[in-house]
Amino acid sequence: MPDWLSFDQFTELVSGAWWSYLVIFAVSAIDAFFPLVPSETTVITAGVLASSGDLHLVLVILAGATGAIVGDNISYGIGTWVGEHTVKRWFSSEKSHRRLEWAERQLDELALAAFWVAILLGIPAGVWAALRQNRVPDLLVRLMALLLGSTPVFFLAILLLDLLHRRLGVLPGPGRLDPYLIPPPPVTGMVTVDALLARDFAAFQDALAHLFLPAFVLGSASAALLARMVRAAMLEVLSQDYVRTAWAKGLSERQVVLRHALKNAALPVLTLLGGLMGGLLSGAVLTETIFSWPGLGRYVTQSATSLDFPAVMGVTLLVGVIYSLLNLVVDLLYALLDPRIRYA
Repeated sequence: MPDWLSFDQFTELVSGAWWSYLVIFAVSAIDAFFPLVPSETTVITAGVLASSGDLHLVLVILAGATGAIVGDNISYGIGTWVGEHTVKRWFSSEKSHRRLEWAERQLDELALAAFWVAILLGIPAGVWAALRQNRVPDLLVRLMALLLGSTPVFFLAILLLDLLHRRLGVLPGPGRLDPYLIPPPPVTGMVTVDALLARDFAAFQDALAHLFLPAFVLGSASAALLARMVRAAMLEVLSQDYVRTAWAKGLSERQVVLRHALKNAALPVLTLLGGLMGGLLSGAVLTETIFSWPGLGRYVTQSATSLDFPAVMGVTLLVGVIYSLLNLVVDLLYALLDPRIRYA
């Protein structure tokens, strides 16, 4: 066992990993019931606007395919034709695989950008409000947190698109890149980083402009929640005796906040950050739909509407793994931030 890892921390690591495995196993067990969801396959295949003749044709073809699969010799010929031409066309996951590959490439970029928006806006605002309690800065932060936290994401996205794109024209519209630009060669999966690696500064500038608005919309609600949490934690810490002693010693406000108050107020904030990161990595359906962003939330929505159950099951399992691992990491970071915490 390495020197930096004590036996208690190793025991906690094994225990957390075991509970994470149980959660992932439970999510996998629930996933097994997805194919049992009742659905009208012919309508999904032919479309809701299909005529009765089209529905009948689809039903005959599907019946032939089913008969061939179960070994019906009469429908073997029709089932073979269906298997080679029709079933592959309608039920092949090639399109789903392309959507998933593109969604995975864009997933980390939007989630990380929104996460940093939440941190850069929420933590300073919460600290500022706590230091100026019941004064104008505190009231402004609380008002903005209330507005951003209660505004629906789709309303904020449409409002900012209409203002900043359609009326003022300072930011580009939906999409990942301008259609006239050639995407940089994929290296990291993040278009902004790949553009920098390829020294394509025009693509980098355009990708960054397209990323700004969805990242701000997605991270604004998290920033509001984070600001309220940081404010509450800081107010509790600032009332402690050791903080008053630091003020009495004549330390500056920056030293008191960074060396004494903020570090001890980080535990509840860390718990919230783990949940926020899990939610951002799991995708944002409304944000990705409005901004035409090829992310995981949009992918799973399209898969659900087309009854692509393996895709939905895979995303569900991925979300369970993300939340389990993030909770495990947060638990292990507690001991690093607060030496009083010891795992037994």
